[in-house]
Amino acid sequence: YPDANFIWSHRDPTKARSSGINMIGILGWIRSDRVFVSGANETILDETVTAAMLTKPIEWLESGVLPRSQQANVQYLDLVERPLESIEAMYTHFGLKLSTAARDRMAAYLQANPRVKRASHKYSEQKEQSGKAASLFDEYRRYFKVKHE
Repeated sequence: YPDANFIWSHRDPTKARSSGINMIGILGWIRSDRVFVSGANETILDETVTAAMLTKPIEWLESGVLPRSQQANVQYLDLVERPLESIEAMYTHFGLKLSTAARDRMAAYLQANPRVKRASHKYSEQKEQSGKAASLFDEYRRYFKVKHE
């Protein structure tokens, strides 16, 4: 799909990993009495693998394999705090027009379903184990201007 467009929501990798690991645990708990089977999630739990997956698209963007015009980046915190502005920015990036009717429907949905009406999911954050572990995500954070949460 050479004309595919991609939207990437960027979040602090430490926070995102904690959330993802928690989700995997919950899904495992729902389906099994053995949540983490030894070896089953090694690549997901390995910070080095996560860092490599996060930085690979930088190579694609820099080499032109993935044209910048086909990659829209949005900060997760912006999307949560200012969803309509973030959506409008994505449309603009791709040269698309967001109709007034569509924007109004999105605004009505957001007003009827505010984030504060849903309890935030609580999970134990996985702490980065060392300065080396934290530095694994530095290139990603710097390139995409991802803030520490």
